[in-house]
Amino acid sequence: MLNITIAEGLFTTGEMGRNIPEQSLVITTESGLVVITGCAHPGIVAIVEQARQMFEEPVRLVLGGFHLESKAEIDAILRDFRSGNRFALYQERIYGRRGKVTTRSFAF
Repeated sequence: MLNITIAEGLFTTGEMGRNIPEQSLVITTESGLVVITGCAHPGIVAIVEQARQMFEEPVRLVLGGFHLESKAEIDAILRDFRSGNRFALYQERIYGRRGKVTTRSFAF
């Protein structure tokens, strides 16, 4: 598993995904990990799991794009996240021809 130290407490997951490879930032904090994604083409669950495996610490906050299209996808992701440790999620998504922006936050 490739991860690169950028600065003290700041890491990259390394390149993930095949069709549209990208990487995410992982920040270590006293209360757990913060994961910052781009578009999350490799899958938000895979990105969060990569961060968990890198440090074996709970993920407390995920922000960025989740690359989700439907309420069913969002519900499935929330079920997966709730089965792990408690943390908050924030999603900002631009989609469609008109570039509509949707912002959602979840705390549990």
